[in-house]
Amino acid sequence: MITSEGFVKLYREGLALLELSLPAFALLTQIALRANRMDPAYSIYQLKANEALVGDHKKIGLSRQQYRDAVLRLEAHGLATFRKTNQGTIAVLTNKAIFDINAESDEGPIKAYTALEKEPSYSQVRTIHQPLENQRETTLEPSKEPADLSMKNRGKEPPKEPVNAN
Repeated sequence: MITSEGFVKLYREGLALLELSLPAFALLTQIALRANRMDPAYSIYQLKANEALVGDHKKIGLSRQQYRDAVLRLEAHGLATFRKTNQGTIAVLTNKAIFDINAESDEGPIKAYTALEKEPSYSQVRTIHQPLENQRETTLEPSKEPADLSMKNRGKEPPKEPVNAN
């Protein structure tokens, strides 16, 4: 939905993205200009605040590959997220470090940290597992004797009792 009312604020951090990737800057600009400022009462595409319908890469002068690379770069820097629907791709502004559309949403304000200060995603956070009180750590050491993996033992049944190498 393109409106002629209102404005979009561009911060100076946008220069870094512009110098880094012109296609990513062009796509982010398109998202910022198209994004809903408020949750609409009715939307054909069920778009909420900070969301815009994108995917027409030719309108901003990008090839399909440049568009895909721009999407990956914006997601990697935490500036926008994308979800595909059967009606098109919906982009969500997740950071206002470069563009501030002055959005009003029931979900609260979007983050204002710079793209380089992106919060780590949960897939990058490591969990340290510590043993419980009733557990003890064991380390396995290599056996001094090589295991007999030859074909001569192939027909034999494995022993009933565990074999202790110590």
